[in-house]
Amino acid sequence: MILLGILIQVALHFSIKNDGYPVPPPSPALSWLSTSFLTGFFPTLLIAPIAYMWHVTDWALRWFQPYVSMAKGDAKAEDSVLLDYIAMNKLFGIWHSYRRKHWLVFVTMVIGFTTNLFQPLAGAVLSVKPIPRPQNITVKSTTTIGLSPDVNDLNAFFAAAGFSEAAAFQGLPDPPFVHEGWAAAQIEPPKSPGLNASLQWNTTGLQTQANCATANSLNFTLISTDSASIQASMPNGCTGSVTFNPLSADQQYGSSPADPTTCGIDKNTPQQFLPVFFWFYHMRDDVKQPQARGVICQPTIKVFNAQVFLDLSNSNITNVTLIDEYTTANNVTGGDLQGRAFNAVLLDSLAGNNSFIQARATSVRAGIPGAAFRLASQDPRGLDAEFDDETAFFRMINKIYTQHLSVSAKSIYFVPNTGEELSAIKTSLTDRLIVE
Repeated sequence: MILLGILIQVALHFSIKNDGYPVPPPSPALSWLSTSFLTGFFPTLLIAPIAYMWHVTDWALRWFQPYVSMAKGDAKAEDSVLLDYIAMNKLFGIWHSYRRKHWLVFVTMVIGFTTNLFQPLAGAVLSVKPIPRPQNITVKSTTTIGLSPDVNDLNAFFAAAGFSEAAAFQGLPDPPFVHEGWAAAQIEPPKSPGLNASLQWNTTGLQTQANCATANSLNFTLISTDSASIQASMPNGCTGSVTFNPLSADQQYGSSPADPTTCGIDKNTPQQFLPVFFWFYHMRDDVKQPQARGVICQPTIKVFNAQVFLDLSNSNITNVTLIDEYTTANNVTGGDLQGRAFNAVLLDSLAGNNSFIQARATSVRAGIPGAAFRLASQDPRGLDAEFDDETAFFRMINKIYTQHLSVSAKSIYFVPNTGEELSAIKTSLTDRLIVE
């Protein structure tokens, strides 16, 4: 019994240290046996011999106790020849042995009675539980940092704008390999990853930042009955302006390039790399007075070596930890791009004379501010309340535009590679035999 106790303590120590013991895969030949039956039945088998031994010992001592009393001499009849512990109920026997100070019988009866509890308790010693267990594996990289050769067809920007608009209205999470402004090089996830599996590995991560700010100075000017302008200025002096026809609609929105000279950018910078001025116009419902809002964003990109954590159930990134800057030569941080970020909205100059690509450019240019405007119009307080809030459009544009930039980045700043093998750690719930 002492040896069994020692063995259980040793097994418990290594169970705690190693998160249990491995469980063999299920065998078709034993499919009729349940796990709970096996973990409850075998510990009981270990207890059965000990319980039997104590019951035999207890029975023998109770049988011979009257003779032991008589051998001492001067024993009363009720304590010797008339004493029958065998016929007594065990509880009464424990009481009588204690009262008569038959200590050996008392101890064996108490232990024998206690061993009756060992068998049901033994069924709780072992259990099989799913435990998160890490495993070192290799995964195949499928993309690497590089400027997409078909960026000029605008399909990547068009698809990203559509997703960002849908996400704004439906509350969708980021797509696979995109997380809160980060886009990571893609991998081929392991097949049959297991239950509640996650993966972490070191790879290339591209961080996009919208750098949006609500205008600290905004002027609406009615030039004539069919012409009006909105001028906005950011705290850093960057300005943007637009002219439109207020008679076209009571509610209008759009995006236009900010003034590069006031934003500290070369005036010859191509339009697709300029800061973006998102503007919104609305005729108040109550007093029929015009209202305008403006947000200016100056997107940037940075490339890092990063540790990425991936949920293998949906390939969504759950966290990105920056390691250091990515210094390998490439045509995103170098080459013609030189680390400049596409604004992913003002793309007319890339469309050329292709009418289909021009249509995509027009859709993207209107889609991002349009998503923010439609989201504002869903406020139960009405659109007037959104225009009265100085930061409402900033919050919506900052969220929608940041997601649009990161989803676009996944397609335009990464290219397919030859399938480099990367070391990774997969964590999944694995059945383990636990000693409790």
